[in-house]
Amino acid sequence: NTEKPTVITNYNLIVGKKICNKYIGFGVNSNEGNPVQVSFRYEDVIKYEDSLLDVIGFYHTHPNFQAYPSSTDVKTMRGWVSCLGRPLLCVIEGVDSCNFWWMKQDGSSFEMLFGRKFGNIFAGNMLNVK
Repeated sequence: NTEKPTVITNYNLIVGKKICNKYIGFGVNSNEGNPVQVSFRYEDVIKYEDSLLDVIGFYHTHPNFQAYPSSTDVKTMRGWVSCLGRPLLCVIEGVDSCNFWWMKQDGSSFEMLFGRKFGNIFAGNMLNVK
């Protein structure tokens, strides 16, 4: 049998709060997709935006690549930042590490942040983020 194993990409919305220069959130709506493309349902984002928690970002895996934003990640995050009108967290878990990125409000660039993932909990600080 020469079947290749199926590679799965995991992804979640991250909801929580940004307080001063710190953030804490947890993954919701856990999903699986293919390694090339994942999709976040707009309806799910609005549901959490209308609750007491805010969407503070998105988590996904790069099962075959390093934990750095792809051109698709940049384009997607620019769209969500524009839609929600605020900077957002992009957590990428790759073959090398789990990196936390902050997409600036103007969508111009990502900045790497200090952050930790504990199971489904995401936390860190944003001391250098403007």
